[in-house]
Amino acid sequence: MNRVLLATATFLALAAAHGCVGTPGRRIVANLEVGMLDLASATRTGWEVDVTQAALLVSAVRTRDVNRPPAVAFMQALVLAPHAFAHGGHGESDTTVLASWVGSEVLVLGEGPSSMVLEGRAGTTDRGALVLGGVVGAGDERAAALHGLPLWVEGTATQGEMVVRFAGGIPLPEAETERLVEGIEMAGDIDDGVTLHLDIDLGVAFDAVHFERLVAGDDGVAPITEGTQAALALRIGLGDLSAYVATVTAAPQPAP
Repeated sequence: MNRVLLATATFLALAAAHGCVGTPGRRIVANLEVGMLDLASATRTGWEVDVTQAALLVSAVRTRDVNRPPAVAFMQALVLAPHAFAHGGHGESDTTVLASWVGSEVLVLGEGPSSMVLEGRAGTTDRGALVLGGVVGAGDERAAALHGLPLWVEGTATQGEMVVRFAGGIPLPEAETERLVEGIEMAGDIDDGVTLHLDIDLGVAFDAVHFERLVAGDDGVAPITEGTQAALALRIGLGDLSAYVATVTAAPQPAP
């Protein structure tokens, strides 16, 4: 028995052992939408925040395969799609990735969600991951909204009679593993034409910011810079899983 036949036989045996039926590993193309939500209520520190500008850079989104243990997924990758799982550095073993998008996308508050293509294989997911930061795509006109940083925000925070105008952003570590937000709930079946919609809630990112600690400049605007409490709180907030809300919507069915 040659190597391909042996691999195929092994895969089928493993698939049967784990209840896989039909065409496991069928290649699919789905839709990915990623956007930002504005603050809907006061922060935990008691501030009403009006965000006038916000931009965030993301570089990857993936979904986890809930039904296939690594051994089965690895054989599946070898036999059915040996070139489709080259997404190293995105956290857990690539053999557990069901579908993913890798690229560069600047999200701008108020412009609606960005639309990308999610590619992988059919299956069921229960959670996923997002990689923040990265490298802005050449010629991307939205890059200016980032001011050279992966996150930029501007607005006004109000608490009683105290009003703080703020503007600034945060750097992120160069290592991709330190920019990874993993464990985002996104339950559903991933298949052709399905839409995965992921919202990033700025309310959670701002929740622990103490705006009273910011110091206004000569122009009356308090800068958010690396080392300030606001910058640290924003970085921690972006890593909070509750800041991410995902829904999986099945593809529209043709009329009978």
